Amino acid sequence: MKISEIKDNLHLLTPRQRGIAEAVLDSPDEVSYMTLKELSERTAASEVTILRFCRALGYSGYSDFKKALQDYSREHLFKASPLSFLSLSRAEDRKSADPKAMLRAVFEDDLANLSTMMAELDAEKLTACVKRLMAASEVKIFAHDGTFIIAEYLANRLRFLRVNVHSVNIGNSDSVQTMLAGLDSGDYVILLSFPPYYRPISNIAHFCAMRKVPLMTITDSADSPAATRHADVFLCATAARYYYNSQVSTISFFNILASCIAYELGDRFEEILEDERDVSDYISAEHRAAEALL
Repeated sequence: MKISEIKDNLHLLTPRQRGIAEAVLDSPDEVSYMTLKELSERTAASEVTILRFCRALGYSGYSDFKKALQDYSREHLFKASPLSFLSLSRAEDRKSADPKAMLRAVFEDDLANLSTMMAELDAEKLTACVKRLMAASEVKIFAHDGTFIIAEYLANRLRFLRVNVHSVNIGNSDSVQTMLAGLDSGDYVILLSFPPYYRPISNIAHFCAMRKVPLMTITDSADSPAATRHADVFLCATAARYYYNSQVSTISFFNILASCIAYELGDRFEEILEDERDVSDYISAEHRAAEALL
């Protein structure tokens, strides 16, 4: 049975299974990343009952069911998205579009996202966040799915500036639990959240608040689950015509953030550049020496 067919077939399930189904349909995106134990606690149903529920729907087990639920969540959010690409990416539109006009429109979309990000950027808040980030014993970046790719980019930018930083894929629950268990008030957390949102990311924000850990959220909307009142929120518009997010404004924000850190470093930044040149020169010399021996 497809996830989209569950609602119309609740009568085929037992009362306990219907309770599980209703919990799944209420928050499919959130449930799709829950462990079996977490869903058991959410629904007050035993893990065995949940496994029987999965098999009743035709899935081999809980992992198979979660994969189908994740696919459904992405498709459902895609159809519900208000972004302009939903109408502009139709086959008939692509056939009739002038290629130059299409490319120009994509460029103008990214330019508009950049302009929106810059117009909403609070320089004083960013400067204050940069100082807290630089003073932290460790910076931890949490992201999910495709957003984790740009989290790694940000982490590399910060490592170059000698920031002690780790990036964590929220999809790996073991890594997340380990990282959260080690959080203390001397750390700094950055949350990245873009459509399709991973709703449980708000739990990380609340945990940071409980541990009194300063928090920055980089997202596309004030309605994002990561944009909690505990966080310093920076908005990067990502509206795109042919896919969920164009991260042009997000990457630009990362570069602005890194530039602010470089500015705050003062003479230390020049030392970092000199260290990098020394390493580069050494590697080049070793490479030339190796080639000479061939």
